[in-house]
Amino acid sequence: MLSKPVLAKCDDRSHLAEVNKKYGEPDQWMASANLEHLGISSASFDYFVDWSATPPTVANSMWVKRICTEWVERLQPSDVLQGALTCNDDLATLEDFSRRYGFFVRYMIFNDDIDWSSGEAPLLAAKLKHRRFDDGTYVTRDDVMSVIQQRSGGPVRMGSKGLTFSTSRLECWLSRFSTALWPGDADCVLWRPGDQRAVALLEFKKHNLDTPLAEEGIQKYMAKDRRKWERLGLLRDRIDAPLFCIYYSTDPRVETIKVERLVGPYNNLQDGGSNMVEINGMSQAEIGTAIAGLTSA
Repeated sequence: MLSKPVLAKCDDRSHLAEVNKKYGEPDQWMASANLEHLGISSASFDYFVDWSATPPTVANSMWVKRICTEWVERLQPSDVLQGALTCNDDLATLEDFSRRYGFFVRYMIFNDDIDWSSGEAPLLAAKLKHRRFDDGTYVTRDDVMSVIQQRSGGPVRMGSKGLTFSTSRLECWLSRFSTALWPGDADCVLWRPGDQRAVALLEFKKHNLDTPLAEEGIQKYMAKDRRKWERLGLLRDRIDAPLFCIYYSTDPRVETIKVERLVGPYNNLQDGGSNMVEINGMSQAEIGTAIAGLTSA
């Protein structure tokens, strides 16, 4: 009924992004079930930054994007709940995190095997509350664009080429033909239920080049994609949790990952120290445990 979006090429959705076929991907490593023995859980979501504010501010809205494999207008709240659980979404962590830091959570659910240029296909915006979903509201593509612009402080344009890879056709269309880019994401927030607080914000960056993984670092990327890193720095400051970037290879022969702490002001993030972690022979759960152990101390 519901599925997590998959990163694929915008002009050929059958062309999926490279993955590590031996060790898996971060969402498999960092599943709450893998971290429970550490007293930690995890969540991921999309969030807005109001770029018109001085300084920019993180808006009070979190979106969780899910693709509907049936016709979206047939969904009932029970279908949304079952779909979220099938996706292994940790609803308790999402809701507790949002309450602690003053956010509200909406699931944005849509069919994506369509042409978004017509703007006629509906999306379901369903509110998460008390580990359940309300009946939701059906909105149009143009409604979504209006909300994005409002919460982003105005129009946000990427350029005529748009994204090369994205997790949905909708995001591809918005990046190419609109001034309302879908909000950026938090790859993983580590949450400690016992303390009811976030203990780390994690960004995962794939490495598929011939250069050594150890040479990866924020100094290579801050200037190239400034808004992305500023967005992460602003969320870090709002939730008062350390920010880390985890660099990992799509080549199964590379059996290390790099964990780098990012420090400094939100608009000038710098290397605050790093560790190389050997993952040779580790299961996905063991990789998640190793990352959480380093970043949540």
